[in-house]
Amino acid sequence: MNDSGNRLSRRFRLVKRKAIDWQAAHVSPASMVLLISFIVGILSGLSAVALKWFINVLGHYFKAGLNPYGPNLHLLCYPLAGILLVSVFQRYVLRKDYSRSTYMLSLAIASGRYRMTKSSILNSVLTCGLTIGFGCTAGSEGPVAYSGAAIGSNVGRWLGLSDQWLRILIGIGAGAGIAGIFKSPTGGVLFTLEVLQLPMQTIPVIGLFIACILSGTTAKAFSDFSFDMMFSSVRGFDPSTLGWIALFGIFCGLYCILYNRLKNCSGKFFLSVADPWHRNIMAGTALSLTLFIFPCLFGEGMGVLESAINGQGIDLFSYGPFAGRDLSVGVVLLCCAAVLLLKGPLVAAAYYGGGVAGDFMPTLFAGCFAGYFFSMCCNVFFGVGLPSWYFCLVGMGAVMAGSLHAPLMALFISAEITDSFQFMPAYVVAVSVSYLTVKLLTPRAWNVETGHDDVLSLRELSATPALWRAARRRRLGMKGTGLDERIEPEAGKEVSDADKSLPDRNGQ
Repeated sequence: MNDSGNRLSRRFRLVKRKAIDWQAAHVSPASMVLLISFIVGILSGLSAVALKWFINVLGHYFKAGLNPYGPNLHLLCYPLAGILLVSVFQRYVLRKDYSRSTYMLSLAIASGRYRMTKSSILNSVLTCGLTIGFGCTAGSEGPVAYSGAAIGSNVGRWLGLSDQWLRILIGIGAGAGIAGIFKSPTGGVLFTLEVLQLPMQTIPVIGLFIACILSGTTAKAFSDFSFDMMFSSVRGFDPSTLGWIALFGIFCGLYCILYNRLKNCSGKFFLSVADPWHRNIMAGTALSLTLFIFPCLFGEGMGVLESAINGQGIDLFSYGPFAGRDLSVGVVLLCCAAVLLLKGPLVAAAYYGGGVAGDFMPTLFAGCFAGYFFSMCCNVFFGVGLPSWYFCLVGMGAVMAGSLHAPLMALFISAEITDSFQFMPAYVVAVSVSYLTVKLLTPRAWNVETGHDDVLSLRELSATPALWRAARRRRLGMKGTGLDERIEPEAGKEVSDADKSLPDRNGQ
């Protein structure tokens, strides 16, 4: 049987080599990238579907026996158990750290390491599902983008494409992963172009659109073509609210600066703990205690956001120690402010403390709470009667834009995830004002997980890929922030063809 198996394996390799030789002789790599984009889009969409399903199954299981009208001591155990389980699984089984998937993806692109392992396709999804399914407050977009990038890299390697085309397929797969997890094809495209900022020509951009559309469609097909947050309001956009929206954009910009500062300080603290077991226990305990007090922080919080944008208010206290109590408006506002202040540090605790998660969805969550807090404060102190659902809806994009330094991606993800394009003028005003506030007050700030700063990165991107990658490596080294060790170039590694020039139409 071993001899027959070896013969079959040799025949398979021979057929594969002949197929690759025929493809190299008759099909240009640019055409292959377009064909591969179909495969990568569907597979990345399936990866996003599997991750969503896994998170929902675990979340429903752990919340099934909880009492919504009183405190639940079980919540003191779930996040801690999840962090310890994922950390042990990575440390002793996988022997690889997937905790900061977006950072790892950006580092792989900047360092020219385009040959990703096959195991990364499943491992990042599995560990992220365990982290969020156990109740850790975080997002799932970073790991699924890493999984999509690994799909693109491995399909390209299997078909014998060169490193410069593998870099493009990594970007296509990452964008398709974002498109699938948010059901937002435009958001996935803009993730690759605006956040990862990969240099691309026309053919790769077309492939990116194909993959993102197919990934988003695949994810919708497996959920009966519904949205993760169903927005059912029949009220249209009111131009008279634009003044309040602009003021709210300034508020969101200020909050984004605070959010990032608190998250970075939390990251520094957890990275300063040398012993991994101590780090895991400290992060898990912090997540568990906060979840016990504010159960609305369980997982991604899609249900909380859906209720808020549909005018049902924000359920801050169900399943917690304050459930069923008649609290004053002042106490509600204080609790909402506490959630806003804690969200950033808790997200950092989730993936710096041993879990695997992303930080895109938490900015939507924080933006919704910021909109509720702003509108309630204006109504209580000034009696203006602002609709809280409206500011919850618009705030999601405003906080994402300022926190991630990605205004275009935030604009389309917030509109596509809720199917609320009729409010696009309000989104544009809030996102623009929030982003400009952040850039004016902190002009040298950048996204520490992706290493991009819009003005500088676009200038370097327009020059040469080598300059772009060198600047990205410097920022990913996080010099002066204390968030990670300095990234040094590999010894003896020469500049690859991908650094020297962009791939032409027929170059391999």
